[in-house]
Amino acid sequence: LLGLFVSFAAGLAFVGTVHQFGWLAREPKIFHGLNEFSHRRESRAKLMKMGEAAYSYHDRSNTFPAGGSLLARGVPGHSWQTQLLPFIDQQALFNQIDLQQPWFAPRNQQPFETEIGLFNSARIYAMRHEVITGYAVSYYAENSRLTSLGKPISQDQIRDGMSSTLFAGEVVSHFKPWGDPTNRRDPALGLNSSPEGFGGPWKNASTGFLLGDGT
Repeated sequence: LLGLFVSFAAGLAFVGTVHQFGWLAREPKIFHGLNEFSHRRESRAKLMKMGEAAYSYHDRSNTFPAGGSLLARGVPGHSWQTQLLPFIDQQALFNQIDLQQPWFAPRNQQPFETEIGLFNSARIYAMRHEVITGYAVSYYAENSRLTSLGKPISQDQIRDGMSSTLFAGEVVSHFKPWGDPTNRRDPALGLNSSPEGFGGPWKNASTGFLLGDGT
């Protein structure tokens, strides 16, 4: 009898689950809302992970990564995201990059064609209208008003307060390769206002940002 009761209860639970999914399928707005919530949480977690990596870089170098490195004769070298690779479990990939040559040098082509999960966004990828080939792109960019090419900044130099300083944020158009040292944008262009500015793919037209305090 106990076995029969357990089987009966399991059957009810299964039927209930089937009906629940059937209800969600008939309510696309609800399902879409749940899907967007999941994607937003994923994007937030990735921004925070980049923040943790930036602080690990700071612990080692006493500065945050520069907006991009500069090589001889002022040639842009490598991006802030390239400098984060050793701190996001990508040391092996980082070791393949010749930092003495610019990111676009033939010798560096293969590493920069590698997709980095942390620099991707499922939501933005699903909504992307641009056809992208070649170098792997990033769906996040750095605040161009924070640092300059070849000029890293320390925590002590940030005067406006870490919780009030934008480090990086989401972008939805004109994506640049994650290895490109010019993958930086000006928040003064507004949010979701310029294809060269920051923007988010969310229904309420908001944009996700990483703040200097890691939130």
